[in-house]
Formats: sequence, C-alpha cells, structure tokens
Amino acid sequence: MQRAWVLALGLLTVVATLTLVSLMFAAPATDSPSATEAEPADNSYCLVCHLNYQEEGLTGGHQAVGVGCEQCHGLSDKHSADEDNITPPDRMFPKKEINGFCCECHPRTELVKDTDHEDLYSPEPEDDDETCTECHGLQHRLKVRTRIWDKKTGRLISDDGVRMMAGSTGEGKEERDAKPETPTALFDRENLVAWCIVPFDAKKRGPDQRAAMLESLGIRQLAYDWRAEHVPTFDAELDALDRHNIKLTAFWFPPTLDANARAILDVLKRHNVRTQLWVTGHGGDLSASPEQQAERVKAEVERLRPIAEAAAEIGCTVELYNHGGWFGEPENQIAIIEQLKMPNVGIVYNLHHGHGHVDRFAALLEQMMPYLHALNLNGMTRDGESRGQKILPLGQGELDLDLLRTINVSDFRGPIGILNHTDEDAQTRLQDNLDGLTWLVAQLGGQPPGPKPEPKSWRPAEK
Repeated sequence: MQRAWVLALGLLTVVATLTLVSLMFAAPATDSPSATEAEPADNSYCLVCHLNYQEEGLTGGHQAVGVGCEQCHGLSDKHSADEDNITPPDRMFPKKEINGFCCECHPRTELVKDTDHEDLYSPEPEDDDETCTECHGLQHRLKVRTRIWDKKTGRLISDDGVRMMAGSTGEGKEERDAKPETPTALFDRENLVAWCIVPFDAKKRGPDQRAAMLESLGIRQLAYDWRAEHVPTFDAELDALDRHNIKLTAFWFPPTLDANARAILDVLKRHNVRTQLWVTGHGGDLSASPEQQAERVKAEVERLRPIAEAAAEIGCTVELYNHGGWFGEPENQIAIIEQLKMPNVGIVYNLHHGHGHVDRFAALLEQMMPYLHALNLNGMTRDGESRGQKILPLGQGELDLDLLRTINVSDFRGPIGILNHTDEDAQTRLQDNLDGLTWLVAQLGGQPPGPKPEPKSWRPAEK
C-alpha cells in the first residue's frame, strides 16, 4: 500500500513538471501583442528637449515599430540631465559608421534586392561616401548646431557659450588651467570657420564651387560675406552648403533693416537656418565726453533693437562686429549689450580689426567672455595696420603664438574663424592659414616648432 502511494506521488510530480514546462514554451495568449506587432516606442523623455523630432520622418517611422531614440543613441542619462547640453549622447555616428549600424537591423542581403540600393552596395559604387541618411535622414540632421562634439570620442569641439545653469562653465577653467599648454579642440579643423572668401576671392567662385572647396579643405563652417551682386544667389548658396554638409555659422548683416536685410531674414527663414548675424556700427572718433558716450550707446541700442527682435523671431543671434572706430571697442559693445538687455545679442571679435588692442588683448578677452560667441584669427604683428600688414597668414606674425596661447587658456569655446580678406585665391590663403595654425598649435603642446611654413599667397616685404 505504501509503495503504491509513493508511485502515485512520483507520477503526479512528473505530470506537474511536464505541464509547467509546456506552459513555459507555449505560444502567447491571443490577447497579448505578438512579436510582429510591436508597441510604438516611447520617445517622450527625449522630446522634452528635442520636440522638433516629433513629426520627423526617420524618428516617427522607427518609433511606430518600437525602435526609439535609445536604441540608436543609448540611454544618454547624463546628456538628458545636463541643462547646459555640454554632455554628448551616449552614442553618435561618424559618417563612416552610419551604414554599418543601419545594416544591423536592415541586412544588406535584403536591401540589395531593392533596385534603389543596388549601387550603394555594389562592389564598386559610384559614390562610396554615400550614407543611408543621405536619402532617409535629411530632416534628421540639425541644420544649425549650438554644440558640436567629435562623434567618435564625444569630445566637445565648440559651443555657443550659452549656459542655462547659474555658475556653470562646462569644461571648467580650473580643469583647463591645470594644463595650460595643452591645445584645446578650439583649433581643430571641424571648429574652424572660413570668413571673407566670397567677394574676396581671385577665382570668383560660385556657391557650389565655394562649398566644394571648403569640403576639400576639411573646413565644415562658413561665415558668409557678400556684395550686391550676390543677393540673387542667397538661395543657391544655402542649397550648396546643405549639399556639401557645410554649416552656415554666420551671415554678414546690414546695419539697418533695409531691403537686403529683409531678404537675408527671408531666405534664412525659408531654409530653416538659425545662424549668427554679424553687424557693425558707428565708426566715429574714439574720444567722447560722458554725455556723448551715453548718447552713442542709446542711439546704437535703438538701431540694433529692431534687428535683434527680427533675428529672434527666426531663432538667430546678433553679434556685434568690431570694425574699427568707436563701435569697434569691446568696452563700448559691452555697454550697448548691457543696455539692450536682449539674450540673443553678443560679440564676434576680429583680430584683424584689433591691431590697437594687442597689448591689452588678454584683459579684453576676459571682459568679452560672457558675450563672446565667435573669434576670428589673423596673423598679427605689432603696428601691423599702420605698416601695411593688416592681413597676414597665421604663423607669419611675431605675436601669433602668444595670442593663441591667451585664447587657448581662456574660457572661450566658440567657433574660430580664419580669413582671406585679400585679392588672393581663397583656397590658397585658407590653406596657408591652416598650415600656419597647425605649426602654432603644435608649439602650444610643447612640441619643437619645426620649419616655419612658407605661404603661397603672401610674401614678406623686402627690406
């Protein structure tokens, strides 16, 4: 009797075990979502800041099948918690990594069956630099970036200097001062802006030629200057920059809201481009009584306010451009900004218009820092303007290394301009500046100077 009871208990145990196993491997109930009917991904956490992606096609298409922002860019908790947006997402994609990542979910073997993809994945494609996002993600790219990171390392290359949190400095001054001779990413190629290359160009390039030239030099940003003959080509210029993936960092802007100014605002709005508008002003005598000073500041505030308001409506900033005279003094620009009290107004400083500032440049740089959003380099020699050496290639001025060292250890982390501003070929002069900058930056890092570059677009005057 006892033996039969033991056998029955054992049989019951086996049956229960088999039942449990069968339940574990059974198909899901009919009222549960199947694997092929994924619930839409929840991107709400990211859309708090990135609301512009709510209706964007690449994001929406993936979201609908359960693939959210996190699947591509990681959780990015530190990025989303950083109100100053200095911390990058967990994952970004250098151009050469885009196709490989897409193919993790979209196998090449399936894509090549579609004739639209035959060339992209052929053994000898016509364009081996083409990426999936050229067709499927054009609206996924930001046309204007206030923060630029190295997509491979996550290092912050440039930003607009705006901070939301009181006392925040991003990459802190203390950290940089600990290694003051270490070159920062300020002078990396991706942070450089080409300036004075439109009317100043011996080859008189058109929009597409200019954008292609910048791309060939590895310069990814342009500050656009123009003359009356260029007004009809504004749209073509922005289209060319977009095709060649060149950022429009700044646009030279009229001193008042005239017809050309409104044409610029209109083209920026239609192309959904947010950029800096560089505006100059009163170039009168530096001397002024306290009463005259107050009157000048007030007049400039009244002149600039409509420009700043119009710029704000389309998401642009206004940067006061030193071009000599009273308006070109940083202290006066700061007085204007502080009285204007508009958050989208700052300063772009030009060394080639600051020959009279070199002895006090470090102090001026510190004063400008809360408002400084762009800085244009130039080869600098003492009394250069009065000696006919206003514009020199970088590395050809005896003050260049000291000025770069001052900029390097400062808190400035915005875009750095290099210029032509001569009748030489713009590409040749930009290359001379790149060569000179490389030579100077190496010395910031403690390396021996090596041979000084010999520019092709400039020769020192014979003594």
